[in-house]
Amino acid sequence: MKAISRLPLNSLRVFEAVARLGSMARAAEALNVQPSAVSMQLKNLTDFVGLPLVVRAGRRLELTPHGAALLPSVVSGLGQIEDAVVSLRTAAGAQPFTVSVLPAFLHLWLLPRLARFEAANPSFRMRVIAGRERVDPARGEADAAIRLGDGAWPNLLSQKLMDENLVPVCSPALCKKVGRLGPGEVPVGVPLLQSAIDPWTRWSPRAHDGEQRSVAVDDAIAVVKAAQHGKGVALVRGSLAQDAIRDGTLVPVGKPIKYRWSYYWVTAPRSAQDERQLRILHWLMTEVAASQIP
Repeated sequence: MKAISRLPLNSLRVFEAVARLGSMARAAEALNVQPSAVSMQLKNLTDFVGLPLVVRAGRRLELTPHGAALLPSVVSGLGQIEDAVVSLRTAAGAQPFTVSVLPAFLHLWLLPRLARFEAANPSFRMRVIAGRERVDPARGEADAAIRLGDGAWPNLLSQKLMDENLVPVCSPALCKKVGRLGPGEVPVGVPLLQSAIDPWTRWSPRAHDGEQRSVAVDDAIAVVKAAQHGKGVALVRGSLAQDAIRDGTLVPVGKPIKYRWSYYWVTAPRSAQDERQLRILHWLMTEVAASQIP
């Protein structure tokens, strides 16, 4: 067997993405890395091979004859590795079914409901991983993912779980002071709570006006918790506030507005008929239908 310890596998993966997409920026987006990382990996591979592999042609990157000669072997080799790894991961009973979820959605929506799935499926082995980094079921990084987006992800199958909205909420005590907000109306005399990705300007451009200071944190869970403790009026995704609204610790003080993205169940095409993912998806759709607040 040949020694492959020095083979730059990461660089080969980047080279394949650049060859397929014709752009460092698009390859970086597909691989969820910075364009500078793509450039560095291409340079590493070029130095390793000792020959130029790509050349710029206008706004695109094209393969040199040396790159074109290398590409089929790279695609074939990476494909065989991916197929072998995925085959091992999906072997019946070999590994738990792994689902990737955003942390806020896990803690505030999914986790409170998982006990019902466990009770109905006592022998089902599932592993839930939380993180903001996008994992790719097509590469075997997870068996499925619950993603917030537009439903269009290359090389993946997606099914909408639920639409999302933004709604202003606060504690019952603070609600007496705030009252009911009209469309685009901003609360007066109270702190505005928001996550970094969902600022109050999504509700109203007037959130920039006045002397109120918006409290922004890079964590949607903390925003919901702060609102429950009466720290201000929060603009939150409706799914994250559903249970708090139902149990009365949060009160909506304005009509929800449509969010730019929805939640989707995302899998690789090879897993489309996997009985395990079909069972989880069916359960999720049942929970979504039961959790909607009029």
